Amino acid sequence: MKASVILLLAAMCCGGALFSQTYAEIDTNNIRVGFNHSGDMLTNLNGGSGLSAPTSGNTISFSVANLWLGGLDAGGQLHVAAQTYRQVGTDFWPGPLDTINACSFSSDVVASGMNRLWEITQAEIDAFVYCMNTSTSGCPVPQSILDWPGNGNQFYNQGIHLAPFHDADGDGVYNPSAGDYPVIRGDKAVYFIYNDANCALTHGETQGQRLSVEIHGLAYAYDCADSALANTVFIHYRIINRSTHTYNSTYIGHWSDIDLGTFSDDRVGSDSLLHAYYFYDGGDDAWGAVFLNQPMSRAMSYANNFTGTGNPSTADDYYELLRSIYPDGTPLTYNSMSTPTTHIFTGDPYLQTGWLDSPTSPASAYSAAPGRSHWPRAPGSNWIWLTFLHATTRTRRTKARRSSASACRIYATIMQATPRPATPTSHTLQCKRRLPLCFASTPFPQAKRSASSPMKISGSSRCATRSAAS
Repeated sequence: MKASVILLLAAMCCGGALFSQTYAEIDTNNIRVGFNHSGDMLTNLNGGSGLSAPTSGNTISFSVANLWLGGLDAGGQLHVAAQTYRQVGTDFWPGPLDTINACSFSSDVVASGMNRLWEITQAEIDAFVYCMNTSTSGCPVPQSILDWPGNGNQFYNQGIHLAPFHDADGDGVYNPSAGDYPVIRGDKAVYFIYNDANCALTHGETQGQRLSVEIHGLAYAYDCADSALANTVFIHYRIINRSTHTYNSTYIGHWSDIDLGTFSDDRVGSDSLLHAYYFYDGGDDAWGAVFLNQPMSRAMSYANNFTGTGNPSTADDYYELLRSIYPDGTPLTYNSMSTPTTHIFTGDPYLQTGWLDSPTSPASAYSAAPGRSHWPRAPGSNWIWLTFLHATTRTRRTKARRSSASACRIYATIMQATPRPATPTSHTLQCKRRLPLCFASTPFPQAKRSASSPMKISGSSRCATRSAAS
């Protein structure tokens, strides 16, 4: 494939056949994004596309994504987990880890019912809570609420608390009949749990030593007519270090490969100020991602071949790419000159200025974000990473990057997504919580930071609010 992207956050063939691949989609708004229970996203491992925008079309011909992670233990031993196309093996498996052994047994994951994803809507939750608050004759519990993985199975040494839930009686045990219910974000959500440590298998993708991390993902979207919201899917990651190691020099990334129509004219770019990376093509489409709670400090690309600047093949190669260093040890330099840099293709495609990608040199690409001390270094520590995916279609080619990136910037400044209130404030199925929706009238409004607000939009804009309908 031509264009691959990896989002890095610096701080820090075979196995998949054991599980029936479970798949779910976020399709609430204009874009359809698929998720698999082993962490692979933007693809359907059972067959078919896992990403399209708009949902009724298929402007994206190929897509796949997953996390990359790496770090050193106290003895200097490298630990790496990554995933690309599953052509040579896998580094990730579905389900939570056995917290005693710091790895997962395939049979235990299946027996505990954790080899799956969990799909739910806020409307289902609101209806259930309303019934529990008003009915005197009992309330049926929807299957999606009954199955929510609030607690791990203690027989298999899984974590006590897994997916977030409202604990009505405060006993720490998820029990919908006692009034407990899932706490999600957005109007539709998909929850998934996976790990990099199978007790019986080694890493087939990287051949690296496992990290023993347990990864929780919540993908969600809002059903909203706003152009930014309607083309956005959020992903909230919680990464737990279940190992006995305290890692240092840790890096994390989100590798992806997106083909907009035909891959032959695809380009990639990055913007360190927006904490964003994006794909655009020679036609009408653009796709990008923005980090909401962590800065993006790196953006890298590598050629789709097996030269020194091409595809990774060893654990060291994956780790070096996370650090913006090619597999042959060559650091990234600005426009292939001698000046070291951390972000690739930082020019402006709209103005056709600066360092731009060329469709004549097929390359995989990835984007990275640092925070060396932020993903879980110590045993048992948690780390949160919030990002969102944004797609635009049917724009003029020269405006593709501007349209996508500006919409992402506007939305990032006004939307720090938070869970809905634990207790509904209305006896109707319409939530009283208000979502501020601001639309800038200029493509690139100026962003100003302050102590009281992470970022404020200045300049001409129009703002509105709406009720978050259930």
